[in-house]
Amino acid sequence: MPFVESLDEFRERMNCPYIQGGGGYLFENGAFSDSYMHYDPPENEFDCLLRRRKYYVAQLERHIAWFNAAKKSAFDAAQMTSRNVPTITEQHIEELERLRTNVLSLREKVSEFDEVLAESPQALSQRQREAEEAERLARIAELRDRANQINI
Repeated sequence: MPFVESLDEFRERMNCPYIQGGGGYLFENGAFSDSYMHYDPPENEFDCLLRRRKYYVAQLERHIAWFNAAKKSAFDAAQMTSRNVPTITEQHIEELERLRTNVLSLREKVSEFDEVLAESPQALSQRQREAEEAERLARIAELRDRANQINI
């Protein structure tokens, strides 16, 4: 009988931070789980980088949402001043600054992944295909324009 690993056992075995997103759990090391099926980090470096990037993008999106909610809370608190209700405090500002730092750090991390992925053989090949396609379309446009100029 095959061994069935629970989600908790998988989390423990991965031994790294994870976040819910992308239809399951994204792990910092590139692992993924949909709660029933668990996938170790890909052995292929490119695929692993893509999966790790997804983890950081999910973290970034979550922190941006938290930042926006905290900023709205601070503005709402400031609006309440006229109603004799506790107003915006230093805690609001400290929380916004902490979240801003987290967002900027996560943006930098995603950018680092993007830089590495941009130099991968897969990305270089994709850019080559795109350049060839752009040349082909430009040639077609040129021929169309030339054909359009031929009149009787």
